[in-house]
Amino acid sequence: MDNTAFLLIPIVGPILLIVLHIWLALYIWLDSKAFKNRQGIFLDSPGLWAFVVFVTGIAGVALYWLVHYSTLRRTSN
Repeated sequence: MDNTAFLLIPIVGPILLIVLHIWLALYIWLDSKAFKNRQGIFLDSPGLWAFVVFVTGIAGVALYWLVHYSTLRRTSN
């Protein structure tokens, strides 16, 4: 059995993880820019949210969603 595929996992895995974090950060940056124009954004910086998501990954996306899109968000009347 050829073990070449198993040797690539330590190389390909982190690269895919970095690509995923970059993609998520870009998505959150674009979404937070649009959200800022629509309703106002918590902490007032799309770049800050993109950095948080880049560093934390899925946990940062979950936090962004919780703060901006969940029913826990305070609505202004």
